[in-house]
Amino acid sequence: MRILASVLPGLGHLNPMVPLLRELAGRGHEVEVVVPPPFTPYVERVGLRAAGLGPEWTEAQIDDVYPGWHDLVGAAQLIVWTEFATRFEPHLREYVEAARPDVIVHDHFEFAAWLVGERLGIPWVPYAMTARALDPVLLALTEATDAVNTMREAAGLPPEEGQCSGAQWLYLDALPPSLTSGLLPPGPTVHHVRHVADDRTGSTTGLPATVVDRRGDRPLVYVTLGTIFNRAATVMARLIAGAGRVDADVLVTVGEHGSIPESIPPNVTVERYVPQAELYPHLSAVVCHGGFGTAFGSIAHSLPVTSAPIAADQPLNAALIAMVGAGCNLATGLPEGAMFPILDEGEPDPDAVAAAIEQMIEDETMRASAARLADEMASGRTVVEAADLVEQVVQTGTPVFRE
Repeated sequence: MRILASVLPGLGHLNPMVPLLRELAGRGHEVEVVVPPPFTPYVERVGLRAAGLGPEWTEAQIDDVYPGWHDLVGAAQLIVWTEFATRFEPHLREYVEAARPDVIVHDHFEFAAWLVGERLGIPWVPYAMTARALDPVLLALTEATDAVNTMREAAGLPPEEGQCSGAQWLYLDALPPSLTSGLLPPGPTVHHVRHVADDRTGSTTGLPATVVDRRGDRPLVYVTLGTIFNRAATVMARLIAGAGRVDADVLVTVGEHGSIPESIPPNVTVERYVPQAELYPHLSAVVCHGGFGTAFGSIAHSLPVTSAPIAADQPLNAALIAMVGAGCNLATGLPEGAMFPILDEGEPDPDAVAAAIEQMIEDETMRASAARLADEMASGRTVVEAADLVEQVVQTGTPVFRE
């Protein structure tokens, strides 16, 4: 079976899909991952075959192409991805016409794969690592329906009319259903899959000695702003200041592009990168930006999460986690166009950060809520079962409906 995967050029988009793509490749299927050329090394690092296609930038450089992208709220960023798809679709279509894969598995924000699959009559399978972007309710809530229809018209496709064709075949959804079913009732082809944290694309470096050689029983707290938003130096400085006020050991990662504050509290260690999948078992709590990979990778390990949401899907993730009592939300501002709180000017307050960390460590009710959510995530279809569903689409040539 020939499988083409199309992924936006960011680790937050690639990492959640890696276990599924590895499983499919391990079954002897021919798996090729299409990404913009500068992002191919990250794909190859996890042992998958990459094909460079499209723009000469990664998500870390996206502000150079779409100025101010990192400051946009979720709906506005969603519209940017429709504009990206309009530019990318002709190139991807030409590539797919030549490669003729049996199925296209794609990051659900990479809309061009949806357009190409529909136009060429090749089944496509979106993978949702946030609330399902290809959902008519979400498109209506974010007022992105018009932008989606403009994108579809440019690709020679008819407009959407209430039922999103993006979920026609199979939609793999890694978010816990209890968090989204009220707002976004799943369509018949939506299948809940188990999120497997795998962030080994960032480096081959193992855990630092500050983690491996720890002594005593003080809690270990992890603080990060992920792989893209770690450039928010002021936010990170406030998180570190707050973390420095608690009776715990704190590990901070700032990424390749993040700056390291000059003043580091004695209980805080700063690293560029640490593989989170290896770190989770050592942790008591996590403070992050609310990005899917870190937030739900932590929740999957029964760790409460405090979020400092900056943009993209982070406000939604932060609100959902706080709503079920599995963590805290440091954002209070609700700017125009936002559906959920986003960090306001002056946030997060270091005192609020310290209070949230102490609550995550001491509040058994919060820790129990995180554990219940972890159990729900673990009830999703395994990577093996998700790969079975992808194979079923090809073998039957029909949609895979949820039982």
